Order: sequence, then structure tokens, then C-alpha cells
Amino acid sequence: MSYEVVDNSGGMVTIRLSGKLTCAEFAEGQRKLGEIIETAPAHLKGDIQRWKSARRISKANTLKRDMLVYHLWRSGRFSNSEIGNQIGLSISSISRRAGKFQALLDRDKKVQTTYDKFKSIIKV
Repeated sequence: MSYEVVDNSGGMVTIRLSGKLTCAEFAEGQRKLGEIIETAPAHLKGDIQRWKSARRISKANTLKRDMLVYHLWRSGRFSNSEIGNQIGLSISSISRRAGKFQALLDRDKKVQTTYDKFKSIIKV
């Protein structure tokens, strides 16, 4: 694969790619769900195994879990089933938790700031 950088007027830069990525090259550049799930608890200060085994979790842990669920869901790279298997939620719960977190983001600046920090650390 090769690329060409073209300087457009107004300071804009366009990158033109030529060639094709093989499946292996594409997969190599993608982070795996398991890898993301392993690194996220350190940044969230939460325990995914505890979330999976507990019948109920605290409000603070619910917010952390929902932030992770929303981040994975929003990326569009993983199915609700894949996310649910890793987090310990059903397929429909993933959509519901993502929707609730989106609504919370829209109305709470503090949560939005926290999510922006999390998003900058955990790349999907």
C-alpha cells in the first residue's frame, strides 16, 4: 500500500491511498475486543469479573460499565452479542445501556468530560 499527500488550498491536506489492504493487514491494525476489555478496568478503576458475577452493582460501577459498553457499542466494530459476552449482559441490555448512557452524556457535562478522557485513553 502506498499513499500520496496532496496539499489543497486553505491549508487542507488530502491523503490518497493506493493499493489494497489484505485481510491480515487490516486485522493487524484492529484492536481485539478482549484486549480492550483487559485494559479498560485499569482506567475505569473497576472489576469486570465482579460486574459479571454480581446480581447488582453499585451506581458508580454501573456508570463505569455503561461507559465501557457505550464506547464499544459506538465504535460499531463489535456486535451487541460480542460485547454482552465479555461484559456479562444480554444482547438487548447492551442497546438499552448504550442508549441510557447516551442520554446521560447529552445532559451531564461532568459525565461528558469523564467520557472524553476515557475515550482518549481507550482506543477502539
